[in-house]
Amino acid sequence: MKLTANLAQAIVNAAMERIPYNVNIMNEHGYIIASGNHDRINTLHVGALQAIEERKILPMDASFGPHGQPGVNMPLFYGGKVIGVIGITGNPQTVTPLASLLQATAELLLRQSEINRQQNSHHDQLNRFLNQWIKIKADIMQRTTFVLEAQQLKINLNHQWCVLAIHCPPQFIRSIRINPKDFTLSPTISTSIVITYQSSTINHLIKICRTKQVPLGIGEPNINLGNSADQAYQALEIQQILHNPKLIYYKDIALISDLMKQNFHLKPLVDKFNQLSQTTFGKELITTIGEYIRYNQSIKITADNMHIHRNTLNHRLLSIKKVFKLDPHNTLQLIALYIAYLQFMWRHEHSLK
Repeated sequence: MKLTANLAQAIVNAAMERIPYNVNIMNEHGYIIASGNHDRINTLHVGALQAIEERKILPMDASFGPHGQPGVNMPLFYGGKVIGVIGITGNPQTVTPLASLLQATAELLLRQSEINRQQNSHHDQLNRFLNQWIKIKADIMQRTTFVLEAQQLKINLNHQWCVLAIHCPPQFIRSIRINPKDFTLSPTISTSIVITYQSSTINHLIKICRTKQVPLGIGEPNINLGNSADQAYQALEIQQILHNPKLIYYKDIALISDLMKQNFHLKPLVDKFNQLSQTTFGKELITTIGEYIRYNQSIKITADNMHIHRNTLNHRLLSIKKVFKLDPHNTLQLIALYIAYLQFMWRHEHSLK
C-alpha cells in the first residue's frame, strides 16, 4: 500500500482534533506529505529518515538536525513494511505517551482505507463484468477471458441465469432484500435489473412489485444474458403498452412481441388507428379494442372493468365495425384487428421516445 497525501492529511486532521500538538506525516522517503503546518509540506524531515532506518519510535530533542524540532517520530507499518512516518511536535516527555496510541490509530485508518479500496475495486470490477454480461447473446463459453473473470468473481456460469427488468429508480432496489447470490444493476435512472438463477428471488420480487404496483418484466433463463435482458425489457415494454400488469414473463408476450414488429400489410388498418387517436371518441374506441380482447371478448366483464354500461360497449363495438370494416365478434376479423392494434400501439409508443 502507498500512503497518499490525501489520506495522510485526513489522518493529520483527525489527530489534531484530539491533541493540542502539531502532527506531520512523512512518506517512505522522509518527505512531509501532510501537516498541521502547511508550510512544511514537501520538505525533508531529517528525523523521519532515521525513524525509517531504525524502524522504531524515535524521540527528538531540540538539537536534532539543523531543521529539527522537539517531538517524536513513529514509523507506520503496513504488511511488515514501513510506508511512512508520523511525527508529533512537542516536548518528547510530554508527547511520547501519545505516540503508541496515535501510531495504532493511524495504522488502523490505513488498514480500513485499504479494505475500502479493495471493496471498491471489487465492486467496480463486478459492475464492469455485469454490464458486459448483459450484452452477450451467444457463445459465452468461447470467451476465455470472460469465463476466467467469472471464476475470479465466483460467478457460476453453469447456472441458467435470467434477468428481471424493473421500472423503478435505483433506490427502490436498494430498499428491498436481495439475496447475496444475486446481482443488481441500474442501467438507467428509471430501470434497474436483477440477475438471478433462484426461483425464490423471482417469486420474492414478483410479490413486492405487485404490492408496490411497480412494473416488472422477466426474461427466459439463459447463460447468454443478453438474450434474457432483451426479453425482460420487451416484457416490461409490452406490459406498459397494453396496460396489463399481469404480463410479466417473456413467454407470455413472445407472440405479441413478434406480431408488433412484423409487417402483415395492415398499413390501412394502422392508419385508421392513427386517425382515431386524434379524437377523444377515437381514443375511446382504441381503448375498447384493447380491453375487449384483454377480457376474452366478454361483454359483461369488459363493460364492468371499463366502468361503462353494456349498451355503451355494444355501441362502441358497432362503431369499430363501421370504421375498420371488421367485425369484433368475428374471430378471424378480430385477429386482423388485434394485430393492427398491436402494431399501432408499438409504433405509437416508440414515436414518443
